[in-house]
Amino acid sequence: MIALYALTLFIGLSYYIFKVRFDLHMFQQNSYRPERYFRWMNQTHQPLVRKSDWMFLIGLSISCFPALSGNPLLTWIGFVLGLPFMALSVLMFHVKVTWQPAKKKLTWTPRVKRMFITAFIWLNILYAFAFISHSLWFIWVSVAFSIIYSWAFILIANLTNTPIEQGINHHYYSDAQKRLTQNPNLIVIGVTGSYGKTSVKNVLYQLLSQKYNVLMTPESYNTLLGVIRTIREKLNPTHDIFIVEMGAKQEGDISEICKLVNPQIGLITSIGPQHLESFKTLENVIKTKGELFRNTRPEGTIFVNLNDDNIRNMSLPKGLKSIFFGNNTQKKAQYGVSDIHVTDEGTAFTIFNKNDKRKESFKTRLLGAHNIDNMLGSIAIAMELGVSEAQINRALYDMYPVEHRLSCKKSPYGYTLIDDAFNSNPVGSKNALEVLKHMKGNRKIILTPGMIELGEQQFELNEKFGEYMADACDYVVLVGKKQTEPIQQGLKNKKFPREKWIAVQNLAEGFKAVNEFAKPGDVLLIENDLPDSFNE
Repeated sequence: MIALYALTLFIGLSYYIFKVRFDLHMFQQNSYRPERYFRWMNQTHQPLVRKSDWMFLIGLSISCFPALSGNPLLTWIGFVLGLPFMALSVLMFHVKVTWQPAKKKLTWTPRVKRMFITAFIWLNILYAFAFISHSLWFIWVSVAFSIIYSWAFILIANLTNTPIEQGINHHYYSDAQKRLTQNPNLIVIGVTGSYGKTSVKNVLYQLLSQKYNVLMTPESYNTLLGVIRTIREKLNPTHDIFIVEMGAKQEGDISEICKLVNPQIGLITSIGPQHLESFKTLENVIKTKGELFRNTRPEGTIFVNLNDDNIRNMSLPKGLKSIFFGNNTQKKAQYGVSDIHVTDEGTAFTIFNKNDKRKESFKTRLLGAHNIDNMLGSIAIAMELGVSEAQINRALYDMYPVEHRLSCKKSPYGYTLIDDAFNSNPVGSKNALEVLKHMKGNRKIILTPGMIELGEQQFELNEKFGEYMADACDYVVLVGKKQTEPIQQGLKNKKFPREKWIAVQNLAEGFKAVNEFAKPGDVLLIENDLPDSFNE
């Protein structure tokens, strides 16, 4: 009987380790935040008991309950009969997880390793009590609980490790502060916004690098910990400028970053309805993005985008130098843009510097008129920091889109592919469709799973997205039959032909469908690519 207890607990432990890895992956993709993890579970309708869990519980019951008879033969027969069910459950879960390979795999960071070890310790404490109890019912309940609620052990481990993580983070924060003070002449530029902040960061980097030694936060390192890591690993005394992308999922996030880096220059790219799952209202988004302006140094400069209503109407801090940019028709704009010409090969435009009455024409290979705002703010900062027009023009012409942000290339099947898969929002998705609409080509096709984290407006905004598609596309391929229901409704509103749109289960099926009917000369837009946590 003792051997049976041990084997049952060992099999439960094996399945738990396999399953908890998946839970860790999803927790990591939700930024290690329990509130976001619970929202994800609710939004994606995660089942409390999966099919593989039911299979394991059936096998566990067949293995354990005959032992209540006290007959050793029945006990071992039950265990032998139940074992295949438990083994099959592991196989079912393995197939479920590996059937669609992860786009972004679990990263075994030191924090993840600590959480895994702590979760393993808590499980072993539970199993130890179950084993020494010699109670078959306690063992059954313990194993069943660990299988069904494997995610709960991750949350408990996260809570247990909170003091440790806070201590480690405090050490890293202090070290980053020390490194910043060792470079007192460093110019820090803070960039935030609902959309376009990564593009602006990259444009700024390429413009300012014409004259200065510039460091920017890499990829999407736009959280406090991401900024700290950049400072500790990459900042050195030879850097002249540090461009800091500042992201936010809740109020206070940008203020935290500003408190560390103390920016001299602040730029808000745009403000719109994004991350409404956490912000709830657009007013909270505006307030949070405005933290950058409110936390720019008193002797610093803020750059104000007049083409964005929410920024233009924002109450600006007193005492700061404010430089305004926008369309040339706006009287308040110190840097005004005009003569915009957009083609499928790039964009040409003219900027009038009203401070010294200079007019300069620029060309770039970046696609879309919406990129003008991103470039205009960056050019204004570059000019204020003494970068010449010739240097700016050279950098703009040599500039290529950031990967997965309206980058354009030819597919092996001969059609043109516009890759805008990094992230999608109501403004960016509409702009991407405008680019698709004006591209040279035969049929215009979109492949998309829609937009997320839009709170109560998610259905409405995705429905409008579908209506915009109907005006810009010849064919529509939707990824996720359930989550794209609002887009399907938008297509129906516009009476888009039913035979010209399909809904598939995952991205792999989407590409398969596209490759079956797309021909050379067609244009495909990939708009958004949801994380693995949103696989249906």
